[in-house]
Amino acid sequence: MAGYVPHDSWQYRGEFYDEDYSSSSEYESGEYEEYYEEYYEDQDDEDSSSSCEDEEEEEEIYILDEILDKYLPQTWSDVDDYSQAELVELHRHSTEFIDVVDQIRSTLNVRIHRVERVQNPFLWGSYLLMKGEYKKRLNNHPTEMVLFHATSENNVRSIAENNFNWRRTVRSKFGKGVSFSPSAKYANKYCNMKVGSNRALILSRVLVGKIQNGSSQRKISDDGYDTSIGNGKSVYVKYGDNEYYPEYVAYYRYNQY
Repeated sequence: MAGYVPHDSWQYRGEFYDEDYSSSSEYESGEYEEYYEEYYEDQDDEDSSSSCEDEEEEEEIYILDEILDKYLPQTWSDVDDYSQAELVELHRHSTEFIDVVDQIRSTLNVRIHRVERVQNPFLWGSYLLMKGEYKKRLNNHPTEMVLFHATSENNVRSIAENNFNWRRTVRSKFGKGVSFSPSAKYANKYCNMKVGSNRALILSRVLVGKIQNGSSQRKISDDGYDTSIGNGKSVYVKYGDNEYYPEYVAYYRYNQY
C-alpha cells in the first residue's frame, strides 16, 4: 500500500497542498481546477457543430484519464486499471483507520470491526469533474463536506462500484434523493430498520453549493439549488449524479433493542 498521506494534505507533482477535511470546510485543489478551466476554455473555442454523442463520450473518457493520471489520492494502493473498483481493508493501527474511527465515535459509540477504503477511479474522476462544474456554476469553490450514510452490509459492493443511486430512494422525509448526515449517530438512527444489526457506515465526500429546506414531496432541487437540508442541517439530501464520492466504509454491529 502506498504511504499514508495525512488528511490535511494533497499531493500533486511531488508538492503537497493544504486540505481541510472538516465537515463544513472548503476543499481546494487549485491546480486541478486551473486544469479544468483551461481545458474547457479551449473547448469553447472549437466549432460545437462538429460534436456528436460518440465524440462526447470519447472526450469524457479522455478527460477522466487525464485527471486520473495526475489526481489519484496518495492514500490509494497502486491502481492498474481505472475501470475497476476495489475495497481495500485498512490496517487497524494505521493513521488512516484511526482517523475514520475517531470521526465515527465522536457521535456514535460502536465497535468498528473493519474499515475499507473505496478505490474507484472512474467515480473519483467523475466527482472531480463535477466539482469543477460546481466551481464554474457558483463562481466560487463549492463546500466539500464529509458526511455519513448508514446502510446494509449487502449494499456496500454496489455502492463502491456504482455510487449511491438517488433514484431508488425509499425513505424521503426531507426529499427523494440520497440522504447524508454530518453525525454518524444520526445516520445510524435513521437507517432503514430492515437492514438489521450488521451495518455499514459510509463516509462520503459531498459537494454542497446552494441549499434549500427539504420536504417529503421534493424530487429535485429548484433551479439554482443543488441540496436540500432538514432537521437543522442534520440531513443533507442530494439529487444528482457524481456529487458525492463514497470514500470509506466502516462495518459495525448495532443492536436496535
